[in-house]
Amino acid sequence: MRREFILALFLGGASLFPSCASPDPGKTRKEEARRCMELLNGAGKEKAGSQAPLSLEECLRLAMENSFALRKAALRKEIAALGAKALSRSLLLPRVDVSLVHMDRSSKPLVETPLMGRKIRFPVMDKRIRVIRAEATFPLLDLSRWFLSAQVERGAEIQGYLEEAVRQGVRAEVTARYGALAALEASLPALQARVEADAQRAADAHALRKEGFALAQDADAAALALHRSRDALRSLKREILQARRDLEQALGLPPAGKIRIQSSLHVDAPRGRLEDLVLHALLHRPELFASDRALLLKKEKARAAVADFLPKLLLNFGLQATTDSAQVHKFWAFGTLSAFVNLFEGLGKFSRLKGARREARLARLERTELYGTVILQVARACKDLQDAREAEARAEEALKLAREEADKGMRLFREGLLRKADLAALRAGLAGAEAALAGARAKRAVAAAMLRLAVGPEMKEKKREKGPRRTGTGGAEK
Repeated sequence: MRREFILALFLGGASLFPSCASPDPGKTRKEEARRCMELLNGAGKEKAGSQAPLSLEECLRLAMENSFALRKAALRKEIAALGAKALSRSLLLPRVDVSLVHMDRSSKPLVETPLMGRKIRFPVMDKRIRVIRAEATFPLLDLSRWFLSAQVERGAEIQGYLEEAVRQGVRAEVTARYGALAALEASLPALQARVEADAQRAADAHALRKEGFALAQDADAAALALHRSRDALRSLKREILQARRDLEQALGLPPAGKIRIQSSLHVDAPRGRLEDLVLHALLHRPELFASDRALLLKKEKARAAVADFLPKLLLNFGLQATTDSAQVHKFWAFGTLSAFVNLFEGLGKFSRLKGARREARLARLERTELYGTVILQVARACKDLQDAREAEARAEEALKLAREEADKGMRLFREGLLRKADLAALRAGLAGAEAALAGARAKRAVAAAMLRLAVGPEMKEKKREKGPRRTGTGGAEK
């Protein structure tokens, strides 16, 4: 009866709490979606409510504050640091266990002993006893635990350098999307001028057709060109809107397409020969620091596999108290010193040792491969910057010629020797040359920023770290 009462009480209490019931997936998803939209809209109003044009530096600052990738990297770094701290403290401090045992028997345990020809029974333990035990265990010699602590510390260092790598990646993504948006917005005036020129040409062709000085095919061709230029203008506006959304997403803002950027974009490129830039990248790129730590982590894992073959030494001491009246001493202290070694484990130790050594070789190969990747990135960034500079020079020459042609056309138009449609076409060409130059300058600034990111920041090793120091193409000390 008592068991049935407890079961009914438990079921009745569970029915009173909604958290014990199964949640509705659809309702939960709607609530989370509403909360997400409120959060994003609030962040967007707070960060981009002024709608003032943002410079590249301001966009990068917003990205550093709001980027989800950076937030996740920072949390991974904190988690790894907390894990390393917890393990290091567990190695320095003993393990303390406290237990309370309450034992209630149906009858007293008796022992039967012959005495003077008769068998006498007497109790050896009370029917109801309580035992309190407190003991501490400290590993005096357990090298595998120390190597495990070294692995966790290396993992925390890796997360720190990976956070910096994520930061560089966010900067590169924001810079690329900023430059793409700037180039698209720079081409908008040229396309608008082209639409005006096509509209003027279509109007002239229609007027000439009415007067009988032009064929219907010429008027239809001019109207078709106007429709195509208008379609291109609408498509460009949609691309600009999507580029704004992409930039807002990179900044950690709601992708509403409301961000505005400044038309001017200037970034100083790092100076030096290609060999000097490559050497600087090999000395300062955070990915290479992380690869050095990954190699050390694998080596620590191999050492831990070797330490599994060594004996372990444990020290255990504690106190115990009991209420058993059969015990002469109700309170006593104890201590043990034990050493043990696992002689055989189905060849698992040998397999782990071989696997750890293979992982160290793999980490070394991955680091060497990363060297080549970094070198190629720097070389490609230098090549892109050189191409962008040459394209900017050609765009400046084209703009100079377009201005001369526009000035010449204006003089002819004033003298009555040039039609209005032809003058509009010259103006559209001038606007196109200006847009091409603005786009070339934006691409050159983006290429300079990409080269700066490929070269890497000015990172320095922490003085207290005993890990490898980067020494150029040779990498870490082996």
